[in-house]
Amino acid sequence: MTKNIEELRKEIDVIDRQITDLLTKRIDVVKEIGRYKKENNISIGAPVRELNKIQELFDNIKDPNIAKYLVKISQHIFEVSKEIQQDIFDGKK
Repeated sequence: MTKNIEELRKEIDVIDRQITDLLTKRIDVVKEIGRYKKENNISIGAPVRELNKIQELFDNIKDPNIAKYLVKISQHIFEVSKEIQQDIFDGKK
């Protein structure tokens, strides 16, 4: 049986709430990492880690069409994480 648009949108709403909860938790950890890096004079960027995480993500997704989107989302998450940490370094948070 095919779901109607409203049922599908309700599924998306539930998933979006879960994503928001997880991203909020991730941001809290990113802030902790930022404070640690600031206190220990460690640079914000970790390009090797980013590349490894993206490769790991790509390796675990069977459908390359989906993987390319998830890689883009991950790259954006990394950029936002660095921005959050930079704000900590700059004393904004």
